Amino acid sequence: MAAKGHVDVVGERRLRPIYDYLDSGNNKKALQECDKVLKKQKDFTCAKALKALALLRLGRQDESDTILQGVHDEKPADDATLHTLSICYRETASWDRIIDMYENALKKDAGNEDILSALFMAYVRVSDYQNQKKTAMLLHKIAPKKNPYYFWGVMSIVMQALSKPDDKMSKAVLLPLALKMCKKYIEDGKVNAETEVKLFLMILEIQEDYKMALSILQGILGEKLQAEILFKETKELECLKKLERWGDVNVANKKLILKNQDGWDYYKEYLESMFRLIDGGHVSVAPQEETTCEEAMPDNHPIMALQFINSQIEANKSKPIRGPYLAQLELLRLVQSREESYALELDTADILIRNYYTLFGDKFCCFGDLKMFCGLLDQESFSQLIATLHEELGVETKEGEEIKYAQNVKELQRHLTLIQLSRYIGCHDLLSDDAKSQMAKTLVLRYKDGLKFGKELISTDLQFSDNYLLLALHLMYDVYISTGDQDVLWEMILLLEKGLFNSVSNFQFKLLLIKLYSTVGAFGPCPCLYDSMDIKYIQNDTLGYIVSNHVTRLGHMQSALAMFSTMLRFFSSNFKDTSEYIIGSYKYGSFSKIHEFTKFREKLEKSLQYACAKVERSLVILALDTINSKNASEVLDALGLDVSLLSEPAVEIDTLCDNRDFDTMITWDPEGKQLSELEKALSLKEEYAWLKYRSLLLQLIVCCMSLQPPQPSTAKHSTTNNGDVTNHVTSIDQLQNIISQMDGHLNDCMKIFPDSTKYPLQGPSSTRLHEFLKLGLHSLISDVSVLVLYTYKLTDEGMDTRDQEKEETIHADICTKLDCVVKLCSSPLISTVKEKIHCHPEVLDHLVHVIETLSYVCLLLSGVYEILKPHKTPVSKKSKKKKAEAPPLPPTLANFTKLIDDITKRGEDLCKLVNDITDCAGMISTHFGITVLSLKDNTGEGEASSNTDGTTAVTKTENIDASNETKPTNNAIENSDAQAHEQITEVENKNPESDNTTKAAINSKTQTQINDGKTNSNETSVGKSNKETKCDTENCCHDHDKKEMTDSQIQQSIWTKVEVSFNQSARELSSLLSRKIQFLKSMRL
Repeated sequence: MAAKGHVDVVGERRLRPIYDYLDSGNNKKALQECDKVLKKQKDFTCAKALKALALLRLGRQDESDTILQGVHDEKPADDATLHTLSICYRETASWDRIIDMYENALKKDAGNEDILSALFMAYVRVSDYQNQKKTAMLLHKIAPKKNPYYFWGVMSIVMQALSKPDDKMSKAVLLPLALKMCKKYIEDGKVNAETEVKLFLMILEIQEDYKMALSILQGILGEKLQAEILFKETKELECLKKLERWGDVNVANKKLILKNQDGWDYYKEYLESMFRLIDGGHVSVAPQEETTCEEAMPDNHPIMALQFINSQIEANKSKPIRGPYLAQLELLRLVQSREESYALELDTADILIRNYYTLFGDKFCCFGDLKMFCGLLDQESFSQLIATLHEELGVETKEGEEIKYAQNVKELQRHLTLIQLSRYIGCHDLLSDDAKSQMAKTLVLRYKDGLKFGKELISTDLQFSDNYLLLALHLMYDVYISTGDQDVLWEMILLLEKGLFNSVSNFQFKLLLIKLYSTVGAFGPCPCLYDSMDIKYIQNDTLGYIVSNHVTRLGHMQSALAMFSTMLRFFSSNFKDTSEYIIGSYKYGSFSKIHEFTKFREKLEKSLQYACAKVERSLVILALDTINSKNASEVLDALGLDVSLLSEPAVEIDTLCDNRDFDTMITWDPEGKQLSELEKALSLKEEYAWLKYRSLLLQLIVCCMSLQPPQPSTAKHSTTNNGDVTNHVTSIDQLQNIISQMDGHLNDCMKIFPDSTKYPLQGPSSTRLHEFLKLGLHSLISDVSVLVLYTYKLTDEGMDTRDQEKEETIHADICTKLDCVVKLCSSPLISTVKEKIHCHPEVLDHLVHVIETLSYVCLLLSGVYEILKPHKTPVSKKSKKKKAEAPPLPPTLANFTKLIDDITKRGEDLCKLVNDITDCAGMISTHFGITVLSLKDNTGEGEASSNTDGTTAVTKTENIDASNETKPTNNAIENSDAQAHEQITEVENKNPESDNTTKAAINSKTQTQINDGKTNSNETSVGKSNKETKCDTENCCHDHDKKEMTDSQIQQSIWTKVEVSFNQSARELSSLLSRKIQFLKSMRL
């Protein structure tokens, strides 16, 4: 960059140890070396910058910022200092300071190419396209022979246009300007790089000028496109399709097929273009004579297409490829879909499918290939074909005969393909529940036998017979849906846990296990399973819903906090990471990737999962970390939540993107039973509805807790110097608006979602919305909100205007509704049915809903408490010998205290119900010796008994004082919270440019302190499993170093995990309740 100035050879020698220590991560040593250097050269700016970097990495951000500001004010221009400052600012996400730093350096050395280049990249980070263009043109002016600088400017104009696609200026001015700049270089003959031609083509495509783009591709410039295989040909094909030149499209696809004879996509476009020609009237009666590729004419008749396809089959007869055979089936499908008769000499569908199966039936892809053509035959004909193929294969077992197992891997895969096709065409739906169960047992036996083929596989490879087990499990799940017999679920869990011994990396097993454990109400094993799939980066967005939808619902609040924090760290780092990708794209001329990365970043910023994690994390922290009104205000400040944030919706629902991936879990169900687009839309609508309620609830809590006692009536309508009164009026208006929005939204939800939606096994889970509405908790929140409004207006207008009847009605409604929901939670979590354990996860779900809502009620009531507290008459001072007597409370204050006492009593009743969870979980150990699962070890036979007897509920209810039980934990939480919140505030103060999203995603060090100090119970996060829920090391079924366990041992491990999970839920809920009871008692007036 700039001249070295005072950073001379001696200075470089002194700095070298600092660089070495920083590179090795020894920041303490680096700091010591910096101090040594600064003692000798106190004005050495680079050493100061390096000291700031060392302090930053040691977590001493305040000290670092002080030094950074001092160095920044000196406006350095030397390379070493600028580079170090840039690293510091990148690590603190201070993007604007990077720009300011390079702008200051540029003023000292206006013609410095390196500084200008760095300034351009700084503008790239913040998407300042206008300044990008100016800087790029300055670079081009300094170095006119360097084409990349010129095209940086062109790309900046293109991005400015794409950032506002609906702006008329984009189409009328910006894109034509970029095109004109490219044309000028082309006319001057200065274009000499492939990336520059690609940028020109990209602009033409955006402007939909496909004719000119085609001429460029077919001209001299097109010859420069050599880096990517078939890039030029593929682009030509895209232009021809846009121009609807179907004859040329047909010929182009034939050429591409000849270059890649297994290119299935080319065959599809070839056949589509052929029928487009027919529809346009370009039909040839006689087939064309063979010609060379250059002289080829389009094929505009099915007979000609069949001849071409058959020629590819003949050309590869010695080593058959899939493409031409699939093309035969596709041609038949297209012909059958049309009314015309073409007199094709083409085999019937059953023969073509048989031929394809004969050639490729032992390939894993065979099912995926053939399922596209199942519609060519009716179900009966297809079933007969499959039966015939079964007989020819020789592994089908007739009733009463011994099972005939596959003799090698190819036979096994052929048999699997036939079973998968049978399920896909609906044959399994015709079976009775008993027949499905029997078939599942047979498939389990085939799975066990097939393990012999994988003895030489390494531990991370999947077993060849794994899909047998998955098919069996899907059949068993069908039985469960039909009968509701929970024993089937336990049997499925047993089989999956055993399956993970043989295929430790089978993510299908793990996804299904997460689903099943969540179904029975035990979230404990899920984080371990999720973590073991090595979910990283973007998968937190696409697959995070698999666990995030259950973690709070099943009472694992600490895991929820850790999980959402981990997700938010990924999303908050997205801006930094994608910015570096975009910068790299400019450097290396990958202009087409710049727009892709930008869209990727925007899609993540507007992600549904991101929005949910942000809101849910804030609500979980508010529930867990608040123990009194003052503490609650501190938590709000730490989260960066105040009244100023209420001017806009907490979440802009209409702009969110649904990035969830529903295709990860495999399915062979018929199309009618798979997750439909309608169900996806319904799920998204439900997610939006729940998110909107939760965001409104967060706003409501913030608004209520931000209310201050009204000013005296004389000053009520005036504005003080600091604007307090105005803010209070704004807050009460906002509160009324939020309450109105929430009531209207929840009323709409009750109409739109009257019943809980059941999605297919591979689909999403329902949100918590239906159960929330079913319990009537929305009306409880509404009543408490009305109380807040009433109290504020009462103290504003005067305590003598109180409405005794209204107060009593509100209080009675709150207590009545609490009584109702407590009663609904009184059912046992576990019962015994015919001496078998049966879980009722809905009980835990209801209990979590109620306790969580009680937490938010406490926060809302803290607003009432703060309003009423100034009206409490102070105790008059008496002599030391005579104890002062408290004067009677005003009626409203006395009623509020009575309400607090009543709610506290309900909270203590909930403590007893939480203790019942522990008692119920203990029944697992008591009943452990009972045979719960019907599948015997190594036989796969036996049958689960049906539930015909009555249910004996577990009713043991020993009272445990939750507040006494969790006191040490609460102290730990308070200490941890104080430190964590202090650091959170520091982070936010140092990042004024960061939005609420970044504030919510607190750095990992601070979050670790928050998570570590919450409770003594073990915690789990995505990417960081805890001690207890990480499959319990003593009972872990996935430990590679252990010997294979028997079914009974795995069964014991399963029940242990379930018991641990329920106990974990009980401990966390008990801790949460004790804190809320403490919160309530602190609000007694």
